[in-house]
Amino acid sequence: MINYWYEDGGKSNHWRNPTKSTSVKDAAEKSWDVLSESHRESSRQAADHLWIKLRILDKHFKDRDYLKEPFTWQEKKYQKVIEQLARIEHYRWCRERILDGFIPLQDFEKYGKLPLSTLVSKWNEDKTFKKSVQAQKLHLDLVLYEDLDFRASTGSGYNEQMKDISFIEAIPLLYTVNNSLTRDEGNR
Repeated sequence: MINYWYEDGGKSNHWRNPTKSTSVKDAAEKSWDVLSESHRESSRQAADHLWIKLRILDKHFKDRDYLKEPFTWQEKKYQKVIEQLARIEHYRWCRERILDGFIPLQDFEKYGKLPLSTLVSKWNEDKTFKKSVQAQKLHLDLVLYEDLDFRASTGSGYNEQMKDISFIEAIPLLYTVNNSLTRDEGNR
């Protein structure tokens, strides 16, 4: 389901009513079926790590049940927590990729000599290039969280930090959908 959130960004109508979660489940299963095993494992690890993020949320929200009470992450008081959790998610992902043998694309001699803006453009616009370098276990986003905004600053309009932030903002919704699915399956 996490991969489906990344892919869809919460844009489809499936996410609008999480209590009617079967449509989310069906769409997530279709998305899952076409994933490579590497991406499936990445989604599993992100889901496993969700419980760590929930523990951090528990520390910040002792006075409310943030998974049941509706609220918006856009409230100013949540910005530090969102940033902290997005940073944690990025570093979790970096460790996952590094343990899988990846190295930063910029550190590879063949590509390290190219201007960063050129690498970012090729990465974002040329799917063949991106697949080719990923097959060599190279990745553009294996950088510090603070450095992820370089992609947006190159004019590509893409900000990898927003992907991590979007995932954090989806935690209550993902939790609600998961609980709804669990209840539905228990009633069968």
